[in-house]
Amino acid sequence: MDTLEWEGLPALAIEPPEPFEAWHRRIEHLLPNVPKEACREWLYRNQVSRTAYPFLPLDRLHFERVIWAEPIIETVRFGESWGNHKKWQEELRKEHHHFEDQWLWKWMQQNGTWPTPIIVLKSTGLRDPRWNELLNPLHLIEGHRRLEFLRGLFARGEARPTHDVFLATLM
Repeated sequence: MDTLEWEGLPALAIEPPEPFEAWHRRIEHLLPNVPKEACREWLYRNQVSRTAYPFLPLDRLHFERVIWAEPIIETVRFGESWGNHKKWQEELRKEHHHFEDQWLWKWMQQNGTWPTPIIVLKSTGLRDPRWNELLNPLHLIEGHRRLEFLRGLFARGEARPTHDVFLATLM
């Protein structure tokens, strides 16, 4: 997956690692519409200025924390450039122990949901200019592993009925 940088968004100080709170105080004025939790998961943990979605105007994204049930979550898709996570789903459905050592899988199995909301873009005909790929109507921006783990919990009947999601729309 190619990643590019957002123009004007300062990079994270890697050596030594910059704590999230210090980084967020330094850049929050550049991202007034992005919730702090979404900043942490999407931008900070994913090396901040590196992204698969540099064409999204951060200053024009509006975020709303919504609660969705399985039928809506199952319509969330991501681009072909991310590949196919069917293998994860199959392993989770068969209850293989491949994921048992991962803290995220353990946490989600114990709680029936994710520890922090995924980020979904409500797209109205947006295209990824790199591949001229039409974005899905509900396009996953961040949280690929959490989404696939939750789908595994759905298949096993172990998920809670509802889950928090950050829904981003262009203003």
